[in-house]
Amino acid sequence: MKKINVLLIAFCLSANALFAFQNPSVSSGVSTGNSEKISRLNQSAADFIGKNQFTEAQNAAHDALEESMLKSDDAGRSAALDNLGLVAQARFDYTNAMQFFVESQKIREAASDKRGIAVSKNHVGKLFLLQKNETQAVTNFQVALGLLHTNKEDLTIAAATHRNLGDAYLAQKFYGKAVQEFEMALKIWAEDLQDLTQAASVAAYLGKVNLRIGDNDAAMNNFTASQNLHRQIGDETGLARDFLNLAELHNTLNDNQLAVENALQAQSAFEHIKTPIGVAETNCLLGKIALKNNDRVAAESYFDQSGAILRGLPFQPEMPEIYRKIALGFAEMGNFMRGYDYYANYATAKDSLFNNEKSHALLELTTRFESELSVKDKNRQLATL
Repeated sequence: MKKINVLLIAFCLSANALFAFQNPSVSSGVSTGNSEKISRLNQSAADFIGKNQFTEAQNAAHDALEESMLKSDDAGRSAALDNLGLVAQARFDYTNAMQFFVESQKIREAASDKRGIAVSKNHVGKLFLLQKNETQAVTNFQVALGLLHTNKEDLTIAAATHRNLGDAYLAQKFYGKAVQEFEMALKIWAEDLQDLTQAASVAAYLGKVNLRIGDNDAAMNNFTASQNLHRQIGDETGLARDFLNLAELHNTLNDNQLAVENALQAQSAFEHIKTPIGVAETNCLLGKIALKNNDRVAAESYFDQSGAILRGLPFQPEMPEIYRKIALGFAEMGNFMRGYDYYANYATAKDSLFNNEKSHALLELTTRFESELSVKDKNRQLATL
C-alpha cells in the first residue's frame, strides 16, 4: 500500500475546512421518511449518548421507537433500535445490545439500505470486539466496507470503519494490516473529509503503533503530523500528548537533547491545562531519560516528583503503569528499597484498578437485569398499542 504523506496533509489542511463528523457508532436517525418528531427524538437520544446520559437517551429512544412503529417509519425504527443498542452496550448489557443491533440490521436489509446496513455492521463488529471476538469483528467491518461508496456520507462511515478494523487487527497482533487500516482512515479523514480533529487523533494513535513495532521513521512522521494538526485546531491537550510522544521517541533514538526539550514542553503544557496526571507521566519519562544518560541524581529527583504527584491524586487508570515504571527505574539504579516502595504503590494502585473492574462487573449484572426488565415492560406497552 502506498505510504501516505501525512506531513504534507497536515501543512496543507486549513482549520476552516472542518466538517462535522458523526461516528457511525452513534446513529442520529435523521434519514428520508422520518417524521420531524421521530428525527428529533432519535437525535436527542444520540446527543444524550454522546454525553453519557444513558437514562435520558434510553427514554428518548423508546419514545422514538413507539412513534416510528405507530407511523410505520422503518428508518426511524432502525435508528431508535441503534440508540437502544448503544445504551445497552454502554451498560455492559451485550446480550440486549446485540438483539437491538441485529433487529435494526434486519429492517435495513429488508429495505436494501446499504449505508444503513454498513452502520449496523459497524455496531455489531464493535460489540464483538468488546467481547474479544476479533474474528467476527473483522468479518463485520469488512462487510460494511464492501457496502459503501465514495460520497461524503459513505466516506464518513468508511473512515470510522477502517479505524475499527485497524483496532481489530491490532488486537490480533496483525500489525501490518492494522497500520494499513489506520493509514486508510487517516487518508479519508485528512484528504477527503478534511476533518482535522479525527485526522490528528488517528495520526497520534498510528504513531504509537509505529513506535511499538519499531518503525521509528513512521512514528516521527505521524507524531509530527498530529502535532501540526493539533496546533491548527488549538487542541492543547492533544499538543501536550504530542510533545510527550515525541520525547519518548527521541529517547528511543538516543537523542537526549531533543528528548529533554520535548519532555519539558509536555510538562509545561500539562501544567498550563492543569492535568497533574500528565505532569506525573512526564516527570517519570524525564527520570528515564536522565537514567539513560547516567544522571542518577536527576533521575531520582524526577521519579520522586512523579510519585509525589501520584500520591496526591485520586485513583486514575494511568497510575499503576507510572508507578511500575518508577519502581523499575529505581531497581535499575540498584536502589531496591526505593524500588520496592514504589512497587508497593504499584500493587496498591493495581488493586484499586481491580476493585474498579469488579465494580464494573457488578454494574454489568445490575444494569443487565434492569435493562431486561425495561425491555419486557416496553414490549408489553407496544403489544397494547
